[in-house]
Amino acid sequence: MLAGCSTDRIDVASDVNRKLAEAVEIPAHQPIYNSTCYMYYKEPYVGRITSDLTSNVFSLNGTQFVMNLNVPGIINRAYYPGQTVGGMNVKGASIILETAGKYENYDGEQQTYVCRIYRSSSSYVTIMTTDHAEFFAVSKHYEVAPLAYEMLVIAKSLDVDTSEVLNRYSSHSVISYQKKKLELFQNITPVNGVIDELFVDSNSNGMKLGDNGDYMEASPSATPDEPLWPVYSETEAPETAEPEETGKPN
Repeated sequence: MLAGCSTDRIDVASDVNRKLAEAVEIPAHQPIYNSTCYMYYKEPYVGRITSDLTSNVFSLNGTQFVMNLNVPGIINRAYYPGQTVGGMNVKGASIILETAGKYENYDGEQQTYVCRIYRSSSSYVTIMTTDHAEFFAVSKHYEVAPLAYEMLVIAKSLDVDTSEVLNRYSSHSVISYQKKKLELFQNITPVNGVIDELFVDSNSNGMKLGDNGDYMEASPSATPDEPLWPVYSETEAPETAEPEETGKPN
């Protein structure tokens, strides 16, 4: 039996960058696994341990990693686009890699990812944050790059039901305004005459509220050619016995 010692020459940072570049280049897979708030795809050799409304626990060659739906990020983009959500810090570990990039998801949308690798003693912590999900894993150094690859492959396939997430996990109230045409004085009867004669003519083309929400404007049809009410002038009675016919009142 022969034995010997050697130096570990694995460059974790270089391997992770190379695997992430490979994951970005391949086309996004169609999501086939359905959850209440999202759908996703995973390779057949990736095991699924548990699943619930917002998270999954997967297994790659016996090493487990977690995918959590990025609910705070989804809510922020919907209601507070000017704000950002803080990331996760690993206490007692030194960061050896922090890289970011863009990828195209299954729907053809451009999204971003941030991958951070921490080292603590002989363990490595991999954290990947995307627009729709967050991934976490604790592993040996030779497992870091394959884990980062699978995380990004799953992230590219994610199809999130944003409306369902907002309905379940957001207390933000949305006020919607709807335009409605109002007919003022519709049922009001004045002392003399009908008020509709002043605002709306027989063709309904008189003064009214515009459909576009503008102020009321008087249309030409609201100004009749003749006075609205007849005007009578008093004439002095003639001295003759028979009354004289008067003309049409002015």
